[in-house]
Amino acid sequence: MTIQLQQMHPAAVHLPIALLPLAVGADLIGCATGSRALHAFGQKAIRAAYLGVGAAGIGILAYTAYLGGTLVYDFGVGVQPAKGVYRDDAPALRAGQLGAFFRTAGTDLVAGVEHMVEELRKGQFVPAIATWCRKHCGA
Repeated sequence: MTIQLQQMHPAAVHLPIALLPLAVGADLIGCATGSRALHAFGQKAIRAAYLGVGAAGIGILAYTAYLGGTLVYDFGVGVQPAKGVYRDDAPALRAGQLGAFFRTAGTDLVAGVEHMVEELRKGQFVPAIATWCRKHCGA
């Protein structure tokens, strides 16, 4: 049996939704009654809820990053052309192409850092900050 991505949402979100109020309630009742067991349960449940919410947050972050990348790189939404920085031959991040993907990413990262350093030297990278540094840092 396989589960599709859209089916993961209802399967995953109910755990933190249930544990968070349960943890807070057990913690409050444990503090009010002096029950160490309820207090300990509340603390353990809040760690579990934290992990569930955190995992869901990472999933949401990854999905929105994917959507943003699709909008920018596939449709050019809200950006000016990169003037040759974008690679038409960029490999996809999928099984069988991981080596090529990471080699290309490393090469592009080095080129990007070199480009950024050059812009910093010329004062073209965030000109307001460069101007402020020249005035206040003696550079």
